[in-house]
Amino acid sequence: MAYITAENGSRQPIFLIVTGTLLLLSTIAVSLRLFCRIAYVHYVGLDDYFMVAAWAVTIGMGIMNAFHISWGTGQHTDDLPLMIILIPTLKHWYAYQLVYPWALFFVKASILALYHRIFTQKNFRRAVYAVAAFVSFYTIVVFFINAFECRSHPSRAWSPTFPQGCNNLPASYFSMASINIFTDVVILILPLRAFSQLNLHRRKRWALIGIFLTGAIAVVASIVRLSALYIYTVTKDVAYDAIFILLWSQIEVNVAIISASAPSLRPLFNKAFQTSSYGQSGGYGGSQSGNVFSRSQRVKGNGQIELYSYNGDGNTTVAVRGGNTSEELILGDDGITKTVETRINIEDDEDDHSRQSTVVTKLK
Repeated sequence: MAYITAENGSRQPIFLIVTGTLLLLSTIAVSLRLFCRIAYVHYVGLDDYFMVAAWAVTIGMGIMNAFHISWGTGQHTDDLPLMIILIPTLKHWYAYQLVYPWALFFVKASILALYHRIFTQKNFRRAVYAVAAFVSFYTIVVFFINAFECRSHPSRAWSPTFPQGCNNLPASYFSMASINIFTDVVILILPLRAFSQLNLHRRKRWALIGIFLTGAIAVVASIVRLSALYIYTVTKDVAYDAIFILLWSQIEVNVAIISASAPSLRPLFNKAFQTSSYGQSGGYGGSQSGNVFSRSQRVKGNGQIELYSYNGDGNTTVAVRGGNTSEELILGDDGITKTVETRINIEDDEDDHSRQSTVVTKLK
C-alpha cells in the first residue's frame, strides 16, 4: 500500500481531528447509553441494539476514512501520483458508498424503535411502522443503486475511465440525499404531537421536546452534505474537495448517534444531580419494591404494564392496570402519573387458606 504524505495546504489534519473527536464522542454516548440501560433501567431494548450496530458501522466508516487519507484524499491532485492512487481510491469510494447507507439506517431504526416503546398509541405506532417500512425499503434500494451504479459492470466503478459507462451519478447522489433528508425531517417531527399531549408541566414538556430536537443538528449536517456533493460534481481538483463528502458524512452520522442517545442518558443525569426520587419510592432504583418493576416489567401493545414475576414467597399472581406508560425514565419524574392496582394472591401451605392483598402504587 502506498501511503501519501500530507503536503502544505492539505485538508487532512483538520479532517482527522474532527473525525477522531466525533468518533470518541459517539463511543462515549453509546457506552453511557448502555450503562444507563443496564444499571438503571435493567433492560436493553431493540433501539439499543440498533444503536450499537450504527456505532459499529460508523467505526468501520472511520477506518475506511483512514484508507482514503492514506491514498491522498484531501490533498491537491497535482501533488499526487495519480496513476498509482487512482484505482485504489476508486475502490475505496465504491466500498464506502455501500457502507454509508447502513449507518444511517441503523440510527433511524434505533430512533423509531425508541418511539415505538415510549408511545403506545395505536395511530402513532402505525405511523412508526409506515416510516420504518419506507426507510428499510429506501436503504435496500440505495444499496443496490450504489452497488450497480455502473449497471452490469460494477468493476467500471474503479476503472481509469470512470464514470464512463455508469449511471448519471450527480442525479443519483442528489436524489438519494434528498430522500434521506426528507426521512430525517419526518422522523424528527413525528413525535411532536404525541409530546404535546403528555400530562407534563409546560417547562418540562418543552425541555423534553428540546432533547429530541437535538437531532435537528444531524438534519443540518445532511443538508450541508448536499453542498459537498455539488462541489464534488463540479470541481477540477477532485482529490482535494472530495474530503468534504467524507467529513460531512461523519458529522451527520456521529451527531445523529449522539443526539439519538441523549434521551436514554436521563437516568444518569438524575443520579448525578440527585433529582430523581425513584431510588426512594421503588422504581428503577434500589428498594425492594423496585425489583418488581425492573426486569419483569414489559409494556404491552395496548399500553398496559404486565409484571411476569414477583420476587416474594408463595405462588403469586400479579395484574396491573394502567394507561399509557413506558419502561423509560425519559418522560420525567412527575410527568404521567398513573395509579396502579396490584393484586397479590398468596397461598399459605401451613393453614391451607389463601389471602389477598391489594397494593395501590402511583407510578410517574
